[in-house]
Amino acid sequence: MLLPIKSIVIQDRIRKDLGNIQELASDIATNGLINPPVVNDNHVLLAGERRVRACELLGWDQIEVRVISTRDAEHELNIEISENESRKSFSKAERVDYMRRLLRIEQAKAKERQGERNQTSDRNLTEVERSDDAVAKQFGVSRDTVRKELAIVDNKDFIPPDDFANWDEGKLSTNKAFKLLKKKLASLEEEKAKSTKKIDKLTTDYDSIKSTLEEKESSLATANAQIDELQSNVKLLQSNIEQLQSNVDQLESDTTTFTNAAFLERSGVNVYRALDGTDDIYELSYKVRTMLEEDLAPLKFRRCFERIPTSEIARENLRSLIDSVLSWCFEMDGILSNNNKANHHDEIVVEY
Repeated sequence: MLLPIKSIVIQDRIRKDLGNIQELASDIATNGLINPPVVNDNHVLLAGERRVRACELLGWDQIEVRVISTRDAEHELNIEISENESRKSFSKAERVDYMRRLLRIEQAKAKERQGERNQTSDRNLTEVERSDDAVAKQFGVSRDTVRKELAIVDNKDFIPPDDFANWDEGKLSTNKAFKLLKKKLASLEEEKAKSTKKIDKLTTDYDSIKSTLEEKESSLATANAQIDELQSNVKLLQSNIEQLQSNVDQLESDTTTFTNAAFLERSGVNVYRALDGTDDIYELSYKVRTMLEEDLAPLKFRRCFERIPTSEIARENLRSLIDSVLSWCFEMDGILSNNNKANHHDEIVVEY
């Protein structure tokens, strides 16, 4: 039967190493396709993948095939094995793949024999174990060997590549390869246990450090809050101190002003008394000049005068001071004027 090559379904095959396809393609190009590939009724390839690939390499669009009606998956699997074994022996890894597929089929049969209602019974497990024995018997090995070889293939990444290659080619026994695997897995399990302990310790340390950090963060937050409160209190105290200092400065200014005013008032009275003695006028003049130039010099009371623009009390006190001084000056001027009149009219009038 002639089929388009693209219509042939190639599923997962046991044979992984197809060998030298170019050599086979050259032979087919010279001698033709002597033995056609085998497919089932659904055009699924059962045997002859190397021939199909060689014809694809030659650029063929169609290929002659032999169609076989198969009973079940086991029948198809046996056809693939029979056709390939007759041409080239499987490697151990390929044989294990065959074992695995055959084991699935045998276990499915065992479960079917047992029935759905007894799937988890001890008898069912015994049937499954018997299926393992059936596969082992077919390959002429023990059930233990089947399981070891399955384990070797499933964990081949844990076996040194050279050792696995030697086992696959039959140069290294299954027992030795399995011992290498067990040793490596035991080492990995030990490393895993050590890593787990380290992780547990790191986790414990992390939790402890995290707890300590959280406590310190809480304490730091409390301390920051206290610092903020203290800074607020310090600002309030500074404000109060400044206000108190302002009040003290005002009191000092007011006290000085009142003291000077009282002094001038007393001085005015003393001047009247001093006028009784003409000889005392010079002394009085000296004292007044000294008081005005030295004791009452405006520069000495500049702090008081700085308050004038903002303090009504300071302005009133200064005005009172000026009025007192002016009053004293007017009185002195009046005395001097009266004396001048007396000299002209031979009469002395003194107003007090």
